Amino acid sequence: MRKIKFYISSVIVVLGLLNLNTGCNDFFQEPIEANINQDTIFNSMINAEKLLNSAYDQVPYLWPTNAFSNSTRNLSRIKGNITATICDEGVTGSVWDGARVFYYGDAQLSADNVGKDAPNIGKDPAVRYQEHIFEEPYKLFSRAFTYIEGVSNTRGASSEFVKTTRAQAQMLNAIGYFEMIKRYGSVPWVGKALTPNDNPSEERPPLADIIQRVDDMIMEALPNLPESYNDANQGRVTRASAYFLRSRLWLWAASPLFNADAPYMQMDNPANNNLIWMGGYDASLWQKAADVTREAIQYCEGAGYTLVNTGQPIEDYTLATREVFGNTEAILFSRRVANFNNSKSGSGWYGRFLPPRDGANNNGAGWNNPTQNIISMYETIDGAPINYRAENPWATMEPRFQASIVHDKADFGGLTINANIYNSMDAPAVSPKSNNLLVNGWITGFYMRKFMHEDLQTANTNLRYDAPYIYMRLPELYLNYAEALNEADPGNGDIVTNLNKIRIRAGVTPLAAASQDVMREMIRKERAIEMIFEDQRFFDVKRWKIAAETIGATKFGVHRINEDDVANGVVDESGVPYEFGDYMIKECPTTVQRIWKDKLYLMPFPRYEINKGKGLVQNPGY
Repeated sequence: MRKIKFYISSVIVVLGLLNLNTGCNDFFQEPIEANINQDTIFNSMINAEKLLNSAYDQVPYLWPTNAFSNSTRNLSRIKGNITATICDEGVTGSVWDGARVFYYGDAQLSADNVGKDAPNIGKDPAVRYQEHIFEEPYKLFSRAFTYIEGVSNTRGASSEFVKTTRAQAQMLNAIGYFEMIKRYGSVPWVGKALTPNDNPSEERPPLADIIQRVDDMIMEALPNLPESYNDANQGRVTRASAYFLRSRLWLWAASPLFNADAPYMQMDNPANNNLIWMGGYDASLWQKAADVTREAIQYCEGAGYTLVNTGQPIEDYTLATREVFGNTEAILFSRRVANFNNSKSGSGWYGRFLPPRDGANNNGAGWNNPTQNIISMYETIDGAPINYRAENPWATMEPRFQASIVHDKADFGGLTINANIYNSMDAPAVSPKSNNLLVNGWITGFYMRKFMHEDLQTANTNLRYDAPYIYMRLPELYLNYAEALNEADPGNGDIVTNLNKIRIRAGVTPLAAASQDVMREMIRKERAIEMIFEDQRFFDVKRWKIAAETIGATKFGVHRINEDDVANGVVDESGVPYEFGDYMIKECPTTVQRIWKDKLYLMPFPRYEINKGKGLVQNPGY
C-alpha cells in the first residue's frame, strides 16, 4: 500500500521549541524558552517553517494518537474515542474511556476535572479523559504569533514566502479561536506573542466581539493564502479553507445556542450574559451566514472542488470521507501519525473500532457502536419503512448506510458478521475483552464501517494505514447554505437544490420543496446522515439547542430474536409474538445512557483558572 509522504505531519521543532517552559502560571503565557530567541528561530527558512508547522496542531484531529499518554499534546480525546460516543450517534462498550467517565450517567464533567492541571481520576490523569483541554490552544497561539511577528526577519526568505506563510499562521489562529468559541462561547483573547513580562487580563470579550475579531483575522489572511499546494504540502490552509471557516463561524453566530431571545442559561451576573449570547435574536445573522456560505461555495466550485461522483455511491462516499488523494471535495484535512497497525494478536487502537472476530485481542472492543437512534434516520432506497421481521432488514438501505454501518449478517472484510454470538444488547459492563469472548462488542447490534479498512478484519500480519481526518469537506457547505437560507429566506429554491446535490451523489431520491419547519428537519436529518461520525453532530445538536432530546434521549439498539426469546414469548409493542430470527428494537443498558443538563451546552473553565482572580468568568451551571 502507498505510504503517504506528508510535509506538515512532522511538527518536531528544532532546539526544543515544542517543550515550551513558561516559568509562569498563566495559561496563555507560553513564551519561547529563555535560550531560544527570534534570531535562532528565524536564522533559516527551515527553522521558521518548523515553527509554523508546529502551529498546525490547531487543526483538529478525529482519531486517537496516544490514548494512554499523560501528555496534552496530540492528546487522544476522551481517552481513545470520538465524539460520536457522547452524542446520539453511538455508545461505547469500553468501561474505561472518557465517555463513560465524563459524559454517561449524570455527566460528571465539571470545573474541577477539566484543564491540563486537573487532578487525577482514580489512577489516571484527567487530561486523558477530556474532549478539549482549555490551555492547549493558547500554546499554539503563542507559536503562531511568534511566527507572524518574526517571519519577516527570516534569513533568505522571499517576500512571497513571508506573505503566504504569515497568512497561514493567521488562519491557524482563527481555527483555534473558532474551535474554542463552539465549546466555551467567548474566551480570553490574546492577539500577540506574549513574554514572561506580560501580565494580560483573562477577561472574556463579548461573544459578538470575539466572533467579529475572528472574522477579521480570516479576512486579513484570506487574500494572501495560496489557492493550492503541491502534493508535498497538501493539508496546509488555503484560500478555500478561509472561505469555509467563515461559513462555519457565522452559522454558529446565527444558530439558536447563541442567537435567541434569551441565553440558554443565565450567568450568575446577568451583565455577563453577553459572553455566551449575541444579546437577542437577530434574523440578519442568518442572512449573513447564507451570504458568506454562498460566497464560499462559489469560490470552492470555481477553484475546482467538486463532489466525488463516479456513479458508484458507496465507493464515492468511502473515498470522499476516508481518503485525501483523489478526493476532490476535501478542502482541509489533518493527518497525524495514528496507530493504525493491526494484527490477529496486535493491540493497535484501530482494531478497537472494528467488528469482533475470534482470536483477535482488540477487534470488537466496542469503542463506537452506532445507535438505533441514528440508524433510524437513514432511508431505504424505495422509501419503505425498515421491516425488522425480514431476513435482512438492512438490505435495501441507502448507499451511505452501507458505507457507514456494519450490521448483523453484513459482509465485512470477506466475513459474514454474526452479532448475536457476542451477547448483543445484554452484555455486562465488564472489560471489552475477556479471553477473546469480547462480551461488550455488540452493545447496540451495530458497528462502524465508515473510515475502516476492511482488510484489517482478517489480517494476521501487521498492516499500517495513514489516518487523515477531513476537517473541511465540500458537502458541509451545501448543508450550511441550505440551513441558513431556510431561516433567512424560506421557500428559496436554492435550499432543495443544495440538499439534492448531496442526495443525488448518494443515490437517494431528491427532495421536494416543503414548509420552513419541515425543511428544517429535513436539513438536520440530511446533515446527520452525510456527516455521521465526522465530529459534527455532537456540536450540531448543541448549536441547534436540541441536546435534551438527542444527547439526553434514551439510546436503543437492535437484537436478533433467539430460541430463548421465542420460548419466553417475547412480543412486539402490538402484542404480536416475535419469531426466531426477527429483530426487535431494544433499550441499551443503563451503563451507556446519559442524563442531559443544560449547563453542558458549553464547557466549564478550569476552577483553578477562575480562582486566580484575573477576570476569567465561569460559564453558567458550574
